[in-house]
Amino acid sequence: MHYVIWALRLIIFLLVLLFALKNTEPVSVRFFSDVAVNNIPLIVVLLVTFFLGALFAYLLAILVRIKKNRQVSQLKSEIARLKKDVNSTKDSKYSAAASLSDKTSDSTAITKV
Repeated sequence: MHYVIWALRLIIFLLVLLFALKNTEPVSVRFFSDVAVNNIPLIVVLLVTFFLGALFAYLLAILVRIKKNRQVSQLKSEIARLKKDVNSTKDSKYSAAASLSDKTSDSTAITKV
């Protein structure tokens, strides 16, 4: 599966590169009304935009992974707490049952006398 993902990434990169190579005319890029870059090749604009988009997607994926890891650790701690509760409940049942059996054996011993 890992190879398939890398193959898809390579295909997308090659498609963007081929598209950019067909569009090499100089263009003007205006960021705001007073900031502009003139006569920059369109290939540069396309490739920079592509890499910035890939970087943004990667950063979002990292944030999602951090959130999922935090959720997993919270769920693991909850599982540990619940297991502790179950074990303590079992222990109290066993101790209550043992004390109850001691009481019934004591009462039967008294009634036999």
